[in-house]
Amino acid sequence: MTGSSVRHGSVNDRVQCTTWFSVRQGTLYDRVQCTTWFSVRQGTVYDRVHCTTEISVRRLFSVRQGTLYDRVQCTTGFNVRQGSMYDMVQCTTGFSVRQVSLCESVQCTTGFSVQQGSVCDRVQCTTGFSVRQGSMYDRVQCTTGFSVRQGSVCDKVQCTTGFSVRQGSVCDRAQCATGFSIRQGSMYDRVQCVKAFSVRHGSVYDRVQYTTGSIVRHGSMYDRVQCTTGLSVRLGSVCDRVQCRTGFSIRQGPLCDRVQCTTGFIVRQGSVCESVQCTTRFSVPQGSLCDRVQCTTRFSVRKRSVYNRVQCKKGFIVRQGSMYARVQCGTMFIVRQGSMYDRVHCGTGFIVQQGSMYDRVLCGTGFIVQQVQCITGFSVRKLSLYESVQCTTEFSV
Repeated sequence: MTGSSVRHGSVNDRVQCTTWFSVRQGTLYDRVQCTTWFSVRQGTVYDRVHCTTEISVRRLFSVRQGTLYDRVQCTTGFNVRQGSMYDMVQCTTGFSVRQVSLCESVQCTTGFSVQQGSVCDRVQCTTGFSVRQGSMYDRVQCTTGFSVRQGSVCDKVQCTTGFSVRQGSVCDRAQCATGFSIRQGSMYDRVQCVKAFSVRHGSVYDRVQYTTGSIVRHGSMYDRVQCTTGLSVRLGSVCDRVQCRTGFSIRQGPLCDRVQCTTGFIVRQGSVCESVQCTTRFSVPQGSLCDRVQCTTRFSVRKRSVYNRVQCKKGFIVRQGSMYARVQCGTMFIVRQGSMYDRVHCGTGFIVQQGSMYDRVLCGTGFIVQQVQCITGFSVRKLSLYESVQCTTEFSV
């Protein structure tokens, strides 16, 4: 059977193959074909291949094929852990992988240092220190009035009210002169008192005592009360409205003055001027008094103080003001229109008797009415003038 052969006679023994060989069929044996990572230890038994090491480096070899092995080629940042297995290179703090599995010191820029592994982090200095070079740090030197706020940053010292910086970053109580008080921190300003208060001592202020008619202007200064028109000082610095009697109004400040209304106006209530209401035939000549209207000749009162030209009927004329009388015309004259009169022109056979009245002329024997009135022996030459009658032959007067 396979694996056995006749040694002599009918006795058969197990076939003893040399190392690297095993029985294939019958008594024939072939070279042992081990899988990768395994090699023949003895006979047909094979074990995992154990590669040798080189110098101080850990396992740097692995099986390429069969029992042959090559140097392990690890990527940067990895090295051989054991055999052909390789792990991430574990460099100590401050070092990083330079090439393959070699570690090199990490070079960080100023203000940064290696915090863990090969990563550079910003240097975190304790308060009062700043980075001098690389990862080294020195104590921060702040100027007077400044102190370290956080890390290496200097900030202005914020003293509480009533304190100022004495030295470095130490706050000391501020000593203000009289009339001054602390504004903020160590800064102090002149005391700004509210109205009616003044500085007593230091920054303490008291109520100002002022007389009637005066008022606080600002701080502890006070001025005479300046009340607006129509107001006067009632008590202390309080302004009250002035009460003027009828016919008076406020002139300036608390003083009352007599109301001066323009012509045609009168004081109605308090200091209010109102238009004067006069009855017919009366008008306002001055101030608020009503007077009888004095119209000039030929004018009469139409309504209240307004007057129109007098329109008289025929035969009448204005005598005085708005009164009119009958026109008295002389002999030979008659009223033409209104108060105008013209010379009377009588028709033939009529003569003016009185004023504008005319009568028929009655001539005596031997006379005829020529014009106007003739006397014996005379005839009218022109209008009311008459001359001697000149009779022709065979005629006598």
